[in-house]
Amino acid sequence: TALRLGAKEVFLLYRRTKDEMPAASWEVEEAEEEGVRILYLTLPVEVLGDGRVRAVRCLPHTLGEPDEGGRRRPEPVPSSCYELPLDTLIVAVGQVPEPIPGLPLGPDGTVDVDPDTGYTGIPGVFAGGDLVSGPASVVQAVASGRRAAEAMDRYLRGEEMNVEAPTLREVDKLKVLGRSWERERRPRVGIPTADPSERRRSPSEVVGTLSEEEVLREAERCLSCGCGVGCGLCERVCIHFAIELEGDRYKITDRCEGCGMCVQRCPLGTISLVPHRG
Repeated sequence: TALRLGAKEVFLLYRRTKDEMPAASWEVEEAEEEGVRILYLTLPVEVLGDGRVRAVRCLPHTLGEPDEGGRRRPEPVPSSCYELPLDTLIVAVGQVPEPIPGLPLGPDGTVDVDPDTGYTGIPGVFAGGDLVSGPASVVQAVASGRRAAEAMDRYLRGEEMNVEAPTLREVDKLKVLGRSWERERRPRVGIPTADPSERRRSPSEVVGTLSEEEVLREAERCLSCGCGVGCGLCERVCIHFAIELEGDRYKITDRCEGCGMCVQRCPLGTISLVPHRG
């Protein structure tokens, strides 16, 4: 964003290595492609200036022993400080929930709740979304909200909030089918993206669309498995009624919480969960 707004040079300071950066790998790669200079194992320790920022004092680090979370702890390199000249400093250290008296917090600052209900332990107070999980997807936030809503309904009715979720037995697909569905794999057609030099100068869309030829080539990868054998198990096991049968097609609505029950139950393995790049 800073580059798109006209910054000539952008530095990003991070106290650990690239492998330990809690960001999507494609975001890091695209930032570097566009010219963002990421200074790894570097910690800002002091902002320098007189009425206006002119530099930040940086302290290089090296990785030591793992911390409680399993990541190697950054340790300062003695007598290695240096100044990085700049005219604008953007502090981007994430977000934390605003403290509420009595609200239980976990060690990372998120609200501590019952994972099945979102109940905080304070009568009538429930929580969900990023406030509980930390940065996550919209689907995960909606799922936690729906779990909490169901628990709230039972709470207001004076009923037990924790209800055991249904479980599915493991299915041996080869035993059911009597044959393997392995096929020669053909790589997926890549989605075109704007050149880094163009992305730096414009706020336009970065990700493009496939050409007609590419769409046809991608369609040729289809194994014509359709919805499997039309058994309807996915529709029946969905406790959120997110799968609807329309003629000979199945439609997944926005009620889907990404629980994966349909994936586990499909005897042909034709349903899968894939990361969504929004």
